[in-house]
Amino acid sequence: MNFVNKRMLEKSGHADTIEVGLGGRMGLELLANKQQKGERFPDLIMLDLNMPEINGWEFLDEYRKFSPQVKSKTLLVMLTSSLDPDDFSSAMNRSEVDEYYVKPLEMSVIEDLVAKCQAKSDQ
Repeated sequence: MNFVNKRMLEKSGHADTIEVGLGGRMGLELLANKQQKGERFPDLIMLDLNMPEINGWEFLDEYRKFSPQVKSKTLLVMLTSSLDPDDFSSAMNRSEVDEYYVKPLEMSVIEDLVAKCQAKSDQ
């Protein structure tokens, strides 16, 4: 699914750089490297609940530990196959999660996310 989502983002023309962490642990390592180097965090993080090594909830527990300054302009979105209302409620009750979408990713969702990333960047 990462390949499909990456292609859709590329086709949208809104992404300059797309980094894919093939699992929660790799995603956290990418972010830790950015924080250590003083680099800007991504404008958008798409997070699945079901990932290899660590799941989305475990990712969020670790993501919470990053400096608020480096993640302040990042829109974190749950993009998952879970239709479970409890998953939706749990995700939206976490301050780190900005949005929750059910797969598959659609171009209309990308357009919505671009607008939300821009608004967050302007804050």
